[in-house]
Amino acid sequence: MYQAGIHSRSSTFEIASLYEDELWKKNIKTYKQDLITHTNYYKMQVSENAASWIELLVKFSKREFFKFKKVSNFTYRKVHEQTKRLIARLINNEQYLLSSYFSAINKIEKIQMSIF
Repeated sequence: MYQAGIHSRSSTFEIASLYEDELWKKNIKTYKQDLITHTNYYKMQVSENAASWIELLVKFSKREFFKFKKVSNFTYRKVHEQTKRLIARLINNEQYLLSSYFSAINKIEKIQMSIF
């Protein structure tokens, strides 16, 4: 439980005792997701202190995932000769294309791309 995000020894022990029938063969993510999915149930089973740790776990585990459409192949100057992957970034309200190791950093001023 500690590795799942409950960083209080007493609360970790208390929450872990709810899983006493478990053989602890599952990975940490599985237990963490179970706590998040069944938050209300677990909060009613434990002390106020442990319940507050569960609330913190839920609060800091919320992530938003975005799925982007694939961009078709294109050339931009000769950047495609330096790297196979470019990352679009907005820096100080200006658009840039960056390579993962910053070998290519190109400010985008006007769209001039060739699509193959």
